Amino acid sequence: MVRIANRNSLSPNITILAYQIGQYGGIERMTLQVAQALQSAGCYVQGLSISSSCGKMLLEGIPVYGVQPQNIWLRRIYSRISHFYVPYCLGKLADSSEIILINHFHLLKYGVKIAQRFKTKVWLIVHGIEIWRDWSPLEKGLLELCDRIIAVSNYTANSVTKRLPNAVGRVVTIPNLVDTELFKPNRVPIADVPRVILTVGRLSSAERYKGHDLIIRSLPGVEKRVGVPVEYHIVGEGDDETRLRRVAQECGVAEKVHFRGRLEADEFLKAYQCCHVFAMPSYVSQRPDGSWTGEGFGIVYIEAAACGKPVLACEVGGQVDCIRHGETGILVKPTVESVESGLVQILGDLDKARQMGMAGRELVLKNFTRERFNRKWAELLKQT
Repeated sequence: MVRIANRNSLSPNITILAYQIGQYGGIERMTLQVAQALQSAGCYVQGLSISSSCGKMLLEGIPVYGVQPQNIWLRRIYSRISHFYVPYCLGKLADSSEIILINHFHLLKYGVKIAQRFKTKVWLIVHGIEIWRDWSPLEKGLLELCDRIIAVSNYTANSVTKRLPNAVGRVVTIPNLVDTELFKPNRVPIADVPRVILTVGRLSSAERYKGHDLIIRSLPGVEKRVGVPVEYHIVGEGDDETRLRRVAQECGVAEKVHFRGRLEADEFLKAYQCCHVFAMPSYVSQRPDGSWTGEGFGIVYIEAAACGKPVLACEVGGQVDCIRHGETGILVKPTVESVESGLVQILGDLDKARQMGMAGRELVLKNFTRERFNRKWAELLKQT
């Protein structure tokens, strides 16, 4: 790891600490997008990925260093010494940086430790349930030391500032982006029958709050009230699929629920373009162990809206930043009855549904493009 001078003295060198950087999940993709935004603003950006194999790789021209040994036996040793080894590797990079940008709350302890040693600034990106939960005194103290806390939604930003009042001026909201050149409406109109509901999300038993079962249980009532055949397409995979198939059997709609698994890029886009409504009634709640459920933002909502589709979601959570109730979609309560009513409002009037979808795309083009995302990060840099 070599110290590299910043080519633009007006823009800081930045080291990003992340579990992973790349094209995997939502947080990983966003981290790469942040790196690109900072790079386009003139910063020299490098990353440290604690879940990647040891060595250097280039992601869109951004050097990213992995710390995980490739040998399985060494990995077992690494798991025991990571709390020493990660700060060591981060220190090698932070020596040449003015800012350490941390992409997950759980990594904050490493970043603060190194920032104090090298007298660099600490910026933290917070997403959703990882920061909504109760903090230990140590975690609260670490948050107090952050120079900037960047939230992906107003809901998450408010969750922080309510419990950390003196951080109000240091907390900003920069929402996720969507590629509007890739996610766009289908030029070929789709058939009006059957009416297709789509959900995109992991089928994890740990994430049942996403509301797949609420939609399945609402299907008989939706179809009866709309008066035409209705299908439910689920994109995603996970260990909760067996239970959801059983729910569909119990509700008598097994033939109407299509589990499509994980799709390749073209089919993934087509799934959005060929539905009549995107629905994911993911709800916010606190579990007995103190952890939370819910969406910190929900990139899938703006992917669907960018494709010109109306969206159904729950009325509490980060997703409310990207949905206008009655204009681009419908916000509901996390009950079968409310989900059914919302779906009927959309599927029962396809002309209104198309209007909502087009309004949703306009909202995305105004607020969630790469250009706006990059501009927000550039503006933040100017405030340093």
